[in-house]
Amino acid sequence: MSSWYATKIALDKTMNVQKIIFVDPLGFTISVPKKQKLLSFALVAKLISHTAMSPTKQHIKQFLQESHFNPNTLEDDFIDYVHESIHLNTLTHPFSLLHRIVGFHKIRKDFLLNLDVSKLHIPIHIISGAEDPLIDSDELIKAITPLTMVSYDILPNVGHVPPIENHKDFHLLSRRFLR
Repeated sequence: MSSWYATKIALDKTMNVQKIIFVDPLGFTISVPKKQKLLSFALVAKLISHTAMSPTKQHIKQFLQESHFNPNTLEDDFIDYVHESIHLNTLTHPFSLLHRIVGFHKIRKDFLLNLDVSKLHIPIHIISGAEDPLIDSDELIKAITPLTMVSYDILPNVGHVPPIENHKDFHLLSRRFLR
């Protein structure tokens, strides 16, 4: 969702956005992994988020571990932060969030980024994990190749959260792009 927000802010032109970094952006690829397709149904997303994956600390930890290639990079402080944020209503349950983005077995048209990003005339860099369970790297590369202002790095042995799983390379690549 952060990539979608950043794109909308840049398109609005009320702020002087000169460069954007997207991190594992949903919205360049239309497909949804098989494991997430059931979340396109509101009742299923609600039922799972209130039963089998209710927002207990253990369930949040399990969900976050599944998004990481190496679960050992996930720190207890981050799990606590996500858990507390959901209970304080500052974060939506991850399944509810995915339901909002996922239409009938594909990313909702409103959240597709290709057309909007093509209207931006600023450098954009994508940093993505090669082992991201939500985004297929090959599909991502194929989708962004026609976008002339977009560059990318795919980090090996990294899942959906490169800043946590490989913070050194993530920060190096970010600084290099922003210079």
